[in-house]
Amino acid sequence: MFGCIVAEHPVRTDFDLISSSDLVLRLETLPSSFVTIFMTGEKQFPDGLAGAVYISLPASTGESECWNYLGFLSNQKPSDTFKIDNLKRMGNDNFQENKFGNFTGPKIGISVKSLIEIEGLTPGIYNNRK
Repeated sequence: MFGCIVAEHPVRTDFDLISSSDLVLRLETLPSSFVTIFMTGEKQFPDGLAGAVYISLPASTGESECWNYLGFLSNQKPSDTFKIDNLKRMGNDNFQENKFGNFTGPKIGISVKSLIEIEGLTPGIYNNRK
């Protein structure tokens, strides 16, 4: 249902379903400052629902994982490109500073929620939209 484009990598569509409303795509690396997430056209969202898009990067000391809200996809907005420079820099700094042994690489998460709930979300302060 979803795809991901990251520079220097092939298109990925192998999101894992981890609950009835949450999907995760595990990436080995994140060389680009941009990530594009799109709906493949295979399936539409049911009326009133959309997908909140998140990215997980290394967290600061004492945190195991840090999910940052990027934006959303919907039937009316089936793709978006997110600029993740600042989030990526912060994640790299945390990774180098704390040497997390439990971090397995960046992850893209999509959580299916009501449009009303998604409209109340605000992208992280470190996320600059293109």
